[in-house]
Amino acid sequence: MESLVTPAFWQGKNVLITGHTGFKGSWLTLWLEQMGAKVSGISLANPEARSHFALVKRGRHIQDIECDIRDKAALEAHIAAIQPEMVFHLAAQALVSCAYDAPWDNFTSNVSGTLNLLEALRDNDSVQAILVVTTDKVYANDGVKHHFFKETDALGGQDPYSASKAMTEILCASWRESFMRKKGVPLATARAGNVIGGGDWAKDRLIPDYYRARDAQQTLQLRYPDAVRPWQHVLESLRGYLLYAEYLLHNRDQYVPALNFGPSMANQLTVKQVLEALSAVAQQAPDDVQQIAPANSEALYLNLDSTQAAHTLGWHPALNMSATLRLTHAWYAAARGATDMRDFAVEQLNDYLRTCGAAQ
Repeated sequence: MESLVTPAFWQGKNVLITGHTGFKGSWLTLWLEQMGAKVSGISLANPEARSHFALVKRGRHIQDIECDIRDKAALEAHIAAIQPEMVFHLAAQALVSCAYDAPWDNFTSNVSGTLNLLEALRDNDSVQAILVVTTDKVYANDGVKHHFFKETDALGGQDPYSASKAMTEILCASWRESFMRKKGVPLATARAGNVIGGGDWAKDRLIPDYYRARDAQQTLQLRYPDAVRPWQHVLESLRGYLLYAEYLLHNRDQYVPALNFGPSMANQLTVKQVLEALSAVAQQAPDDVQQIAPANSEALYLNLDSTQAAHTLGWHPALNMSATLRLTHAWYAAARGATDMRDFAVEQLNDYLRTCGAAQ
């Protein structure tokens, strides 16, 4: 059986999620709500009416705070009022293309925003552990096709997004050694693969691009059809984050400070392979697919080694690519024209947990 999150552990726990209106953050908020946690969220508003956050708001019992994490004074005031026990930091500029278009926004959001959060938590007596979510792109990518990055590999970043996230990792490492170890507060980073699933409408991502093109009967444009990425369902990475947080709260003096959460080798596929598999699951290929010259460069090969997460947490991926795409397509099919997806989201979460319980 796969390692499972402990609902009783989270019952009544005071949890802060930054970036709770985003794709990952909204699914994490829902999961913690279902376990009875007291959830507060700090984030910018999500303008997408079809987003996961917008479609699961019914019945939501959270403290929903709109705040730019680059506003240091406002962020400090909110955290002082919340007095969180556990902090999940997901607020970030999350797109490679947007980082090229607006590098100042990218670096100030991802680096300065994280610095503001850590500074607000440095002298906070309520916080017991902090998990900062970065990305699979933090590594110095040498372009080798079959290299699987481990947590001990060198950090780097040849594009603004990757560089900002590698800088965030270095910032967290320095903060951990300079301040948080003395307080006995674990500060760790989680590096996950390319997550997919219901409710993501970000631009320049394969799955949202597919459904946008299908719904509008437009050409689907592919920038890197042969690029290899570590694809996984959003709930796989979130199970890793929750297990990691439990581990940190149980091991405050001695802990692993960074973990990869990636799919099995079979799920590390090219963009073209995922598109073909999704078209088969949806029983609908795009009307037209056009390969375009990318405006900016990205790494062609990106694979993660999650052995350390398996050893530390007992975490393994529970879904293969077929199951991942079935869950993903079921959401987009059900959400077409829908205004309320909360019950559907809860059932998908429960289906996933049943799968984890049955997996060997």
